[in-house]
Amino acid sequence: MIKQDFDWERAPFGRDVELAAQQKSAKGGLWKVLARTESGGMKLWQPQPGQSTRGMLINLKNTYSYAQTNWRKGYENGWSLFGGISYSQNKDILNLGA
Repeated sequence: MIKQDFDWERAPFGRDVELAAQQKSAKGGLWKVLARTESGGMKLWQPQPGQSTRGMLINLKNTYSYAQTNWRKGYENGWSLFGGISYSQNKDILNLGA
């Protein structure tokens, strides 16, 4: 089978935070907000063929953020109005041998 004894400099880790809120307006509208951010990473020594050292240090870091907001209003005639906007960003940083 495959050997599972990795040489971790730092074991995989992660953190995240999420916020969700909604508010009804006096005129029957509903406004919602959602925001989330995450970060994580790891550091691992990868053996190199033909070398007797620990090998190459692989350092991986990631950050991710997402936010959205929307508004909805229903009318008595059956129509409704909806609008929203969102944003996201993902960033990976990979250092080999650092």
